[in-house]
Amino acid sequence: GDPNKVGGTTGSHVQRVAPHPEIVGGNMWQNLDIYDGRFGSAVLPSGFVQGVSDVTTENGFDTVYITGRIGGGTDQDLFRFQVQSLTDRSKDSWQHVGIRWSGTSSQGAGALDPVRKIFLRTGASNDLPFSYWDLNSAGPSNRDVPITSFIDASGSLSMNALFGMDFDPVREQFVLFGGGGTVWTVNPPTPVSPTGWVVTRQPDPVGEVPPTEVGTGILGKFKYISNLDAFMLLDVHGDVW
Repeated sequence: GDPNKVGGTTGSHVQRVAPHPEIVGGNMWQNLDIYDGRFGSAVLPSGFVQGVSDVTTENGFDTVYITGRIGGGTDQDLFRFQVQSLTDRSKDSWQHVGIRWSGTSSQGAGALDPVRKIFLRTGASNDLPFSYWDLNSAGPSNRDVPITSFIDASGSLSMNALFGMDFDPVREQFVLFGGGGTVWTVNPPTPVSPTGWVVTRQPDPVGEVPPTEVGTGILGKFKYISNLDAFMLLDVHGDVW
C-alpha cells in the first residue's frame, strides 16, 4: 500500500487532463484466479452475468459470497470463496453453498446477514421481490427460498432490478435504496421464513438528496461503511453521497 501510488499498474490511473507521469503503479492488486486448475470444473461457474456478491470475514479470513451460472443455463447458484493465505494459493477455498431452485436470478443486489447466516438477493418486481439462501444448510443441494410478499405499511415499495442493497450489522437489518431520498429497511421474521418480512420506508431526509435517475442500476454501488456507521453511494453522475 502507498497513498501516492495507483493500486494497479503504472498508467492505469484516471487520466482526465494529463498523463501524470509522477503517478506510478503500486501493483497492489493480485488476480486470485479460480480457473487455474485448483478447483474441479463441476463447482466452477461458467459465468457471472447478472451475479450478485458480498464480502465478510469468517474465522479471520477474507470471504466472498457470489452467485454464478453452472453450465449453459441462466440460473445462478451461490458460491463461497475464502482466502486463507496471501502467500499460499493452495489454501484458497471454493465451495458450492446454494442452488437456485425457485428464487430469482434477475439483475439485482445481494447481501449477507452473518448473524442469521442468510444471503439475500433482490428480485425484479413485487411478484418476487427477494429470495434467500439459508447458509446454516450450506451445500450444493441447499435450495434458495423465494419471498413472494412482504409487509409494507407505506404501500410504496415497487421492487425492480435497479435497487442497491447492503446489510447494516449494527442494527442487524438489510437496507434498500433505489435513488432519490427514499431508503427502506428490510427485516426478516424470527425464525427466518418465506413470509413475514417487513419493509419499512424511512423518514424523508432534509436537504439535498441523490438523483432519482439511476441509469443501469444502483446494484453494488450502495455499501455500508463500518468505520463511519453509514451507507455510501456512488450515483449515476459519479458523485459520492
